[in-house]
Amino acid sequence: MIKTPKLLLTILAGALMSMTIPVVTQAQTIDDAGTAFNNAVQLIDTDVTGAIKAFETCIEVCDKVGDEANDLKAQSMAQVPALYYKNTIALYSAKDLSGAVKAGLATIEAAKKYNDMDLAAKATDVTAQFYFAVGNDFLKTKDLTSALDNFNAALELDPSQTKALLGLTLVYKEQDDFDNLGATAEKLIALNNNDDKFVQKSMGVIQKEFVIAGAKALQASQAEKAIGLLDKAFTYGDNSADANYYYTIAANMLKNYDKAIEMANKAIELEQKDKNKIYFELGKAYEGKADADNACIAYKKVAAGPNAAAAKYQIEQVLKCK
Repeated sequence: MIKTPKLLLTILAGALMSMTIPVVTQAQTIDDAGTAFNNAVQLIDTDVTGAIKAFETCIEVCDKVGDEANDLKAQSMAQVPALYYKNTIALYSAKDLSGAVKAGLATIEAAKKYNDMDLAAKATDVTAQFYFAVGNDFLKTKDLTSALDNFNAALELDPSQTKALLGLTLVYKEQDDFDNLGATAEKLIALNNNDDKFVQKSMGVIQKEFVIAGAKALQASQAEKAIGLLDKAFTYGDNSADANYYYTIAANMLKNYDKAIEMANKAIELEQKDKNKIYFELGKAYEGKADADNACIAYKKVAAGPNAAAAKYQIEQVLKCK
């Protein structure tokens, strides 16, 4: 008979005992929850990030304790979103905009998780403003793609943020993307309650961009394109003398003389300084209609400027005005 060494028997016995005796883990108690809560409180003024983690740990402990720890859990849950928000504002004050954006998004998530909807709304508002500020910085450096991304991110959080919409119009202006410029301007108009001076100012800026684009189209002899752009400019107001003047030129190029006369007269009414160039185009429109009398009247009002010599020639040599 083979004998098993005593040492081996001892080892085998220990192994069997470890297989049959359950491992006892220490249960979480209300005292553990209290300790976790107090640890978190002590960090509030010195380590916001650490306090957030400590309160979240306390919440986990409270869940393990059960109903007995519900009060401590509720107090911890109330602290967490506010601390996230505090961290967000601290990063913004330190001029860390990108960090403030990330912290703001974390605040929104935490506030929704712990059902603090007022703080979620507040964090959403400030984070949208941070996105706009970041986008504006990118716009200044002509990083249009990054500017566009941040303005759109701001609008995802707050579709009514007029500053972000104006930021988009400035990007689209730089890109000569007049389709998106017009669509964005329409959103601004929809938000306008007649009391928003910022929106009113924006409309003037956008109108000017369409007028400039129309003028560039005329320089390229693209009369129909110019009229399309100028029509868009008129949707933001009809008080631009330049828009009416350029429309007059385009209409004359297309031999739409009645429209040219209409637009020239509007331009003359609106123009407060130099009307010489407008009268010259008005003369051309009347001349195109074979209305020599009115053409002469218009040409004679061209008293100065680069068109003065041409007007004089039409009066004396072509129309032989009296």
